Amino acid sequence: GALSDVRTAFFGLSDRPMRLLTIDAALAGEPDLTSARTALDIGLPAQPDLYHTSATKLHLAKVLLERAVARLTC
Repeated sequence: GALSDVRTAFFGLSDRPMRLLTIDAALAGEPDLTSARTALDIGLPAQPDLYHTSATKLHLAKVLLERAVARLTC
């Protein structure tokens, strides 16, 4: 299904919540998960902490994004 008025926010990747309008644009209408995942790679600077590396945080953000889109479009 199509999505409208999409607004995403990512927590736990940095010291503050982050938004990327490119992700919102990729998900508006018929969601384009490939573009949204690419926007995550390019636009969100995940900072490692004591528990997770940057790569792990980005991977988890992608998984959660995909699950949210799947749930909203079913």
